[in-house]
Amino acid sequence: CSRTCTELATGLAARAKHRKLTSIAATDTRSYLATPACTGFVKCNIDAAIFHAEKMVGMGARICDEGGNFIAAITANVDTVMTAAEGEAWSLYQGMQWIVTLGYNKVIFELDCKMVVDDVNNMRLNLSEYVSIIQDSLTL
Repeated sequence: CSRTCTELATGLAARAKHRKLTSIAATDTRSYLATPACTGFVKCNIDAAIFHAEKMVGMGARICDEGGNFIAAITANVDTVMTAAEGEAWSLYQGMQWIVTLGYNKVIFELDCKMVVDDVNNMRLNLSEYVSIIQDSLTL
């Protein structure tokens, strides 16, 4: 696990030196239950839900320790219309803001939206509301 976490954290850790969050990794959640957080890290699993008829986006996040034990959870929603990628990016931003308030600085963020994960890790950005949410997340 430590090699995997080190590889995941490397990309964003360099960009996070000036931020409160010193080691951040974003990854796919397909193996979430099978892989506990690495030693010294907590894992924050984040997901979004899009409610088109209600014009609302919801999110949920939970934190587990390196043993997979539950620490805390949060939910939030906003009355707006977003694409799935925007909703996932907004959820990541909300989750990262929450993590900052809790004082954690060694966090593995897990999402199920590969596009957001790749864009966060590779800084592949374009001019859109989605990108502004990703950029806001990277400033935390």
